[in-house]
Amino acid sequence: MDLQQEFNIMASRETEEYAKQWIEEGKPCVYRYGWTWEGAGSREITKEEALTKLPSYSFGDWFYALSFTIWNGKEVLEFNELGENDMW
Repeated sequence: MDLQQEFNIMASRETEEYAKQWIEEGKPCVYRYGWTWEGAGSREITKEEALTKLPSYSFGDWFYALSFTIWNGKEVLEFNELGENDMW
């Protein structure tokens, strides 16, 4: 698989519809407040908590960002919340 094909697969997953499907299927989700490099850790959240948070988050957003990442050796949907102080 070439780089463009990999990018297309990743991009097709970064939709709120796919994120909702991921959550409804009971796949793992985590929540993090702040930047990892500043010491913020992630914690696993329930399906119900993820569905509650989903309307406020989006892919590519700075303050309420969704992303797929590897956490504790498994792929997860990450909800990352940043505050204004994280920008300075």
